[in-house]
This record gives sequence, structure tokens and C-alpha cells, in this order.
Amino acid sequence: MLINRLLAKGQKVYWLKQDTTAGGSDLGIGAIWIPSTPVSAQIVKQAAEHLGVAATSVEASPQGSALELKPIRIGVFDLYGGLMPTGWTRWLLEQFEFPAQIVRPQELDAGNLKAKFDVIIFPDGSAHFATAGGRGRSPRQPAPEEIPEEYRSWLGEITQEKTIPQLKEFLKSGGSIVTVGSGTSIAPLLGVPVESALVEMGKDGKFVPLPHEKFYVPGSILRMTVNTTDPLAYGLPEKVDVDFDSSPAFRIKPAAGDTSTATVGWFQGTKVLRSGWAWGQQYLDGATAILEDQIGPGKVYLFGPEIAFRGQPHGTYKFLFNSLYLNSAESVTMH
Repeated sequence: MLINRLLAKGQKVYWLKQDTTAGGSDLGIGAIWIPSTPVSAQIVKQAAEHLGVAATSVEASPQGSALELKPIRIGVFDLYGGLMPTGWTRWLLEQFEFPAQIVRPQELDAGNLKAKFDVIIFPDGSAHFATAGGRGRSPRQPAPEEIPEEYRSWLGEITQEKTIPQLKEFLKSGGSIVTVGSGTSIAPLLGVPVESALVEMGKDGKFVPLPHEKFYVPGSILRMTVNTTDPLAYGLPEKVDVDFDSSPAFRIKPAAGDTSTATVGWFQGTKVLRSGWAWGQQYLDGATAILEDQIGPGKVYLFGPEIAFRGQPHGTYKFLFNSLYLNSAESVTMH
């Protein structure tokens, strides 16, 4: 919220890429540096008083590598009839003062998306392709004549024929795509080299999804390990509890010389259950939960767990927020 208020007023905001200390405290990697101006000083003071933000003044500007954050334009995908995760995601962004608007299939298919958005979020339920994270087809859409004319432009769904090519063009233009839950099933179609980790070899020699008799986690809290040096995980601890609701988990396909795909969160060990019920949790050992992939100038982020489930898991909001800021962040060297 503080960052958004500063950016809205044209103030400079940086993430520091190296370990940072201030006021005798170790702030770690990813500390936020705000150059002092009359405007920024007033915004920070108000945030400290009303939001409980901890701020420390320093005598000199920090040195070294940093990411300069910039204002962002956010689209949140929705289908006709409304996706519950979209509603909660939109509400969450509003609470933290992120500028966001709804985007529907026909608008995606029309293209020229970078003229409107820097980042597009595809929440759980937005896509159901039979790829890594897929869980069947989308619900039936009504025929245009079955609904009032003013809502017919809301109809449609993500298709491999029309939508995916426009999303690829969006990435080529420098846009970012954030996927959550089953929304991650569009990622392989965009070129992200991932497959489901929750599979086994079938009788025909092909991988098939694990049956519920072997793996079933319909809604529990699991412990995830995090690479806190990655900007996607700035501000998070090395161990994080996540909401896992029949969520996808991934394995990165082998690609010689390919360093564009990075694992940021993963399940480590055969007992990752923290609260609730999990059958076959050992299948998650070593599986990737959160990853990012560079596709040309654009990026695709995959969040298997429900990082913003119904506006409740505050501990994992930063994953979502960081993915939004990273689109427009510019690498700089502080002098």
C-alpha cells in the first residue's frame, strides 16, 4: 500500500538486491529504499502512523544493485457469470490500492493488450487445459441470444486458437502473465517448460494424473520452502505455509542450457502437512510450487497454491504483489 501511494505521486521506490542494514538492524535482501523528498517523507510518515509500517532514516544513499519500481497497469481475468477467485483477487488489490480492471475473453482475443495492461492475472478457475495444472473443461457458456445484449461482449473463454496467440504477443511486447491454481494450465501453451509432478506411469506407458486413492489434498495448509533471494520472494521467510486446494504442482522439463525458468517455491520432504488433511503428501516431495519463466522480454509466473485464497492468507500476498511490481521494475546501480 505504501509503495502504491508513493508511485501514484511520482516518487522513487527501489528494492535493494544485497543484504542491507539500517539503524543497527539487518533488513536482508529486498529492503525498500525511498529517497527522501517533501512528498515521500509525508507519505512515509502517514504510513508509519496509520498502517504500522516500520521506517528507518539513513544518512547516505545505499550503494549497489537495485530494482527501481514503476507504476503498473493490471488486468484481472474474468468469465461471464463471474469467477469467485477473480472477485476476491480484485477486492484484495483494491484494499492495497493497486490499479486494476477486469478483462474478459473477447477483449483478450482482440489483441493489442500491451496498450492497456502491463500485467494480466489469471486466477484459479480461469483456464482448464489438459496441461500441467489442468482440471477439465470450463463450464458451459450461454448462447448470446440467451442473455441481454449489453452483456454479450462478456461471453467467451480462453481458447488455444484465438487467446493464446494474443497472450504470446503480449509477452513479446514485454507484458507479464500471472497464473494461479488451474490458471497455470495456460503456461505450457505459452512456452513454459513445465509438466505436472502429480502423475504416475499408466499401463500404456504414458503418464496419467495420480488417482484420489493415492493423492488427495482438497484444502489444507502445507509447508513450502522458498528461495528468498529471488525478487519474487522478497520479504518472505525461507519457510512459508500455503493454502493447497487440489492445487497443481510442477516439474520443470529438462532443457539443456535453458536458465530462463527458475523455481522460487517448492515442497521439501514427505511430511509437509501443517494443518488439515492430506493423503499421499509424499508425492509432493521435490515438486515445484511456484516458478517464473522469462519468455522474450515478458515473464510468466506460476503459483500452484492459492496464495490469495478468499482474501485470507496474508502471509503469501507478497508473492502476488511482487509478481506485479516486477513487470515494470528496472535494474539500476545505486551510487
